[in-house]
Amino acid sequence: MIRIETKFILNNWQFEIFRQRCQMMFKRDQNLLPEINQYPIFSAYFDTPALDAYHQKKDGEFSHHKIRIRSYSNKLISNLDSFIEAKLKSKDRQNKIRIPLKFNINLLQPKYWYTIQDPRIFQILYNNEGLQHVANIYYEREAYECDYMEKGKIRVNFDSNICSLPKNILVVTQSTIDTYRLMPENLIVCEIKTPGNNIPKFIQKELKLIRAEQVRISKYAETIDALYENYRDNSIVY
Repeated sequence: MIRIETKFILNNWQFEIFRQRCQMMFKRDQNLLPEINQYPIFSAYFDTPALDAYHQKKDGEFSHHKIRIRSYSNKLISNLDSFIEAKLKSKDRQNKIRIPLKFNINLLQPKYWYTIQDPRIFQILYNNEGLQHVANIYYEREAYECDYMEKGKIRVNFDSNICSLPKNILVVTQSTIDTYRLMPENLIVCEIKTPGNNIPKFIQKELKLIRAEQVRISKYAETIDALYENYRDNSIVY
């Protein structure tokens, strides 16, 4: 099934109105923490020394890879529930891999992944020679979803407090957010994931009412731009 992801950057006014409409039309994500109506996402991202995944994304290549370790927490610490995730897209084929595991610091070295008893690890490492940990990304997500006829689910994510973090920062506090915030506090990244080739008309109408403009943005690419804007020869020097 074809699934598209469309992104918008909303100011506070646009966010509050569209959020209210989503609360009326959709169900809230069951993982939202009741006290804050959000949940945290912390991801460690991996790339080749030449930053192949970064350049594929920046150049808009149809074939690209995204590889990360993700936790639903404000930190990466030992024994925390986490996942190795990979989206391996080549031409008209996309392979999504998600391997659950308990985090330990050795996982930040992809050579250690060969010790994991899961054959999908070889799919991830294949054609990603010299894969290495390059950056971390943190944000807080509010999410809603609904069934869309027989086609599948519609999902709307609101991501705030997005932080581009150096790879040595593994715990996020309010001070961390203030220091490494990727965009101004009053801006929210809205992701709309829909089955099929187009956003349904009833959502298009809501977006038109708030004058939302579609953007092409990648948290990973923006993070590399923020952290490594002066790297030499398109590679990260350690």
